[in-house]
Amino acid sequence: MPSLSREVLKWLQGLDLPFSIKDPKRDFSNGYLIAEIISRYYPSGPIKPVNVPNASSTKTKKENWAFINRVALSKFDIDVPQEVIDRVIAGDNDAVVVMVNTIYTFLTKRTPPSPPARPPPVERQTIRGVKPILAAKRSLAEPEPESQTSQPGSRRMMRPSGSTLATGRQMALSDAGTVRSSLGPGQSTGNVKPVFEIGKTQSLKTMKSGVPAANVAATHPSGGVRSVFDILNGSVKTVLEADDSSAVRDLLRTFDPRKDIAASFANDMERVPPRVFATVINHMRSKSVYVSDSCVSNTREFWLLFSAFIRGYYALPVGSEAYNVLRSFIQDVIAAIRDHDVAVSHLLLLHYALPLALPLVASHKRLLAHLLADICGLLAPDDIPTHLAVVRAVQEGLPDQTTRAVAELAGTLLPQVPASTPYLPDLTDLYLYYAVVGSGNPDGIVRADSIRIAAHCAALDPEAVESTLDGMSELCHDQWWDVPVTLAALAVEAYLGNDSAVGETIIANIVAREPEAPLSLGLVLALLPHVEKIPQIGQHVVRHLLSLDPAVVRFVLSLSGAKPFLPKSFSVSSPLMSSIDPSYLFQIVASFISDADLDHLDPVHLVALSCCLETQMTITNETLDRWIGGFNDVVDHLYVSLCDPVVHGAAFDVLRFLLLEVRPQAVQFGDNSMAQSLETMSSVLKMLNEPGASEECFAGGMKLLTMLLSHADDDLLRALRSKTVASMPHELMLVPAVKAWVEDVEAQVADRER
Repeated sequence: MPSLSREVLKWLQGLDLPFSIKDPKRDFSNGYLIAEIISRYYPSGPIKPVNVPNASSTKTKKENWAFINRVALSKFDIDVPQEVIDRVIAGDNDAVVVMVNTIYTFLTKRTPPSPPARPPPVERQTIRGVKPILAAKRSLAEPEPESQTSQPGSRRMMRPSGSTLATGRQMALSDAGTVRSSLGPGQSTGNVKPVFEIGKTQSLKTMKSGVPAANVAATHPSGGVRSVFDILNGSVKTVLEADDSSAVRDLLRTFDPRKDIAASFANDMERVPPRVFATVINHMRSKSVYVSDSCVSNTREFWLLFSAFIRGYYALPVGSEAYNVLRSFIQDVIAAIRDHDVAVSHLLLLHYALPLALPLVASHKRLLAHLLADICGLLAPDDIPTHLAVVRAVQEGLPDQTTRAVAELAGTLLPQVPASTPYLPDLTDLYLYYAVVGSGNPDGIVRADSIRIAAHCAALDPEAVESTLDGMSELCHDQWWDVPVTLAALAVEAYLGNDSAVGETIIANIVAREPEAPLSLGLVLALLPHVEKIPQIGQHVVRHLLSLDPAVVRFVLSLSGAKPFLPKSFSVSSPLMSSIDPSYLFQIVASFISDADLDHLDPVHLVALSCCLETQMTITNETLDRWIGGFNDVVDHLYVSLCDPVVHGAAFDVLRFLLLEVRPQAVQFGDNSMAQSLETMSSVLKMLNEPGASEECFAGGMKLLTMLLSHADDDLLRALRSKTVASMPHELMLVPAVKAWVEDVEAQVADRER
């Protein structure tokens, strides 16, 4: 498979792109980075990155590339066939290389060198160690004889019985040691040396001095091999000596002059001012390719680098600028090592990175997700023996966090595994074993993680996942809210991808639960984008939606308004309204309000309706009936809400939008039924004119009529005269404000008749 040449990679690093390139076929697929690259050379040119959303949906990718092709590629006469663009969108590595090389040639006027050819991979006929793992797994999760339903000739799939899951809590605690003992240090997976023969028999200090440096075919571009710290010393010295702040001067005085300044910097990183630290690390990132050369040429250099900078994962505040930029540097180096030499990257992962990282994760549990995800970037996705060795090492090194760690591995590694990889069924069965055992754990967080493991396996082996899902159905009523929410998301994937009857039943059972936060918020985030494809759950999801706080509803639907407090588990990166037709949600919300036979509307009802209307939408023949049907369901409630001091302002906004924005588009399709509702306005004004009524509400009603009149087309003007004015009682027309408005209506009618 061709890859980007090192010259092109160095060029990309020097452009200071908004994020580092870890997986080119994924990072370039939506065109955002291409827009960023072109804008670096033509800052006032035809394309701005802000016009190219950095999103992952296929629709957005196609729109982005159509825009880039129209305003940039065609204008600059860059010849890229549409077939290549389509393959880039599909994530084809060869097409991405062609695209990036074409852009590189156009912008730099240089031709990228061809990457050196790599020897073909050695085909492995067997994987020693897989069968013992699976044998141990099945001895623990063997279904009862009467529950086995495998078909003759088919691969035996794990079908856990009810009793298996019922005793899962005991299994998770007592049987974990059995599995680990069956995978002892003496077993080998393929030709990979068991990692904990090193990790358990030698301390880190012994490893540093006792493990011989592996000199593997790689040299620095300059012709020689430099140590990691020799490469990084210049970055640290340049930035720190240029900073004249007292904090940096005091820091420099504490550095041991006998040591590399980069090593001293790493040892005292928490004392470095965050701004200075980020500047230093960004300077280092520009040298990540040279650092990877050094690590590949001498694996001891990787040990020195990783053992020095791994401290940052616990010494720096998680999520801070310093923490994020340090992770980016490590990710850059790891990606460059894997691209340079896969065999060496696996050696570094198993013999250096994991033995350093796992003890750290064991004592700092919060590091698990980020640290495992970063170091597993060393793994080639289709190398199953090494993949299994990583799982074994994690199981051995994190006995108290095995399910959570395997869930992180599944999320990091499984999406990259090609579907055509040999032994894939055995691999997914192994992961699903952890899912089954973890689902019976007494810790709710572990139960939720076990379901996430199954979710990551769904794309690779949907049949096996459905079998596992059947055994997890009792978790629908789990009291730890994250469990049913995660299970619902998995059931949706199974139902939509495999027409799973089990998935449909699980979804129905979960959404039928009584609303409670944060369960309801989790279900809304997981299920609302799919209600058009699963219409039978629409009313239930809306019931959970309308049980939330109005501020939360507005935020998750449109990402507008003040950001409310949300549990840490909820990450809302894009508005839910972007994933559902607004007319569909408007209809089911209005239908729910109508069926509930409410005496009045609450603020949350009006927030949900207004979020649907505020979305930029165009009425079509397909959506017209939804808008009209929803309007007819809720219009009486909206007019009555004009009399409610609590919600009259929100009701005013919804009615104004419906009558001035939606109605004109409906008229173009020959439907003017919305204007007929204006007859109700006279009754509203009569109620608001009675003694004791809210003066503010009356003023709001008159403001709505005045606004409708000022923007009225011929159809709306006729409706205001024939419906609203004609139905007004005589005593109401004597009110000065009403009288003036009626005179304005008659005047406009007379003007248009002339």
